[in-house]
Amino acid sequence: MFKRLLQQRALLQTKPMMAERIIASYKVYGWLIQHDPAYESTAFKREVLVAIDEIFDIVMAILDMMKCSSNLLVPIIIYADKFVHRSGIKHNQLFNLLLTSTVVTLKFWSESTQVNNAIIAEIFNFSLKDINLMERRFLSGVEYNLFLTSDDVNAYVLSLYEHQYSFFSMFKHPFENAPHVLRKPLELLQFQQQMQLKQQQQELLMLQQQQQQQLLHALQFHSQATPAAPTSADSSPVYQVDSYAQSIYQPRMVSPMC
Repeated sequence: MFKRLLQQRALLQTKPMMAERIIASYKVYGWLIQHDPAYESTAFKREVLVAIDEIFDIVMAILDMMKCSSNLLVPIIIYADKFVHRSGIKHNQLFNLLLTSTVVTLKFWSESTQVNNAIIAEIFNFSLKDINLMERRFLSGVEYNLFLTSDDVNAYVLSLYEHQYSFFSMFKHPFENAPHVLRKPLELLQFQQQMQLKQQQQELLMLQQQQQQQLLHALQFHSQATPAAPTSADSSPVYQVDSYAQSIYQPRMVSPMC
């Protein structure tokens, strides 16, 4: 079944290309430039993007075989990115990394599909022992943290769009037929605006809390600095808020003409 699905994708003259898939390929290429010495000084090569796209075809064929949404490609890249950030990557490890991330993502996100490592091992001519070992190492590399919210996924996709500019700046020399910089879709722009508004609200709340703490410290300082007359000869000194602190704490009347 997997081979048939993969062949069907290969026979398509115009493959449906998600924008997220294109910008994800830029991210993967960026891993090689940053972590693989063979790619550190590379000129831009479409052959590298083609090779990455072929791996994506295999990943998408696995998702089709498991009857899972193609949208799982983003979590697959997120987990692989976490692993690369901690452990690095070489070009000859790229397929194994994305394959393992696919297996782990399917197991964590798909409730209706049971992923059998033995079937994956048979399809790709791995031993079951190797597949299990890669899975354990991958989970250790991401610190067994696979929890993601929808905001986490949208924020990562947003970062992929932003990463396009830094990706193209990695190449020291200009190149012909450069890939186009993709524009953010409307729903992602709306999400970005919501995130910015939420951040502004959080910053305003933090500022209000700081002002309240400063006011409280001022009240405490002036209340301790102004002793009141004791109520009796044996009683200890009682501290009261002086007029300065009261003027801070109590609101003043303001003329409606101001």
